[in-house]
Amino acid sequence: MKAAEKLYQGRTAVYRADLKTDRVYMLAEVSPQESITINTNTNPKDGADTRTDYTIEDSKELSGTYYLYGKSWADRDNQYRILQGWARKGIEVVVKGFSKLAHCYITGIGKSSDIPYKNVLTLQLTFTYSMKYPIKYSKQKKKSKSLGKTSTTKGKPAKHKYVKVKAGVTLIEIARDKGLKISEIKKLNKKVGDLSLKPGQEVRIQ
Repeated sequence: MKAAEKLYQGRTAVYRADLKTDRVYMLAEVSPQESITINTNTNPKDGADTRTDYTIEDSKELSGTYYLYGKSWADRDNQYRILQGWARKGIEVVVKGFSKLAHCYITGIGKSSDIPYKNVLTLQLTFTYSMKYPIKYSKQKKKSKSLGKTSTTKGKPAKHKYVKVKAGVTLIEIARDKGLKISEIKKLNKKVGDLSLKPGQEVRIQ
């Protein structure tokens, strides 16, 4: 068997999951090994906020020796540095070869001075895949849109409440927002018309 045929007998393709670049690494597999861990609990990322805790449902790790091809030493070293950057920045990658891993990360990378073939750089790589349970946050009720500021006005009895009207707000909207009938508001405000209100006008609601 020729050296080139032996080199590319088993290949692994590695590329970014977000496809922000069309770069695809075709690495020759030498001794890949895969391990699987199921239902492994993890620690909270931030102990001050328990909502960031999660459990890994299924975890796989692929590691081994790979050969990276390049036309020159500078080319091979540049490719190696790009892979290092993906690992350092936590870029999600897809691996297809001995193992097929979607949405995994390069969690270990190193190079060796061993050069078994011409134009080849020997790499030690570790890929980790994990499917995490989604974080469940407590749902908060949406606050209703404020149509005006409710307050007690100086010079008026403390038990009375007023709304300071914003531009474009109608009597119907105030009644709906405060859970009142229009007739109830008009009874409290003798000079208030059916629809027209002036910005800054105070409307009594209690």
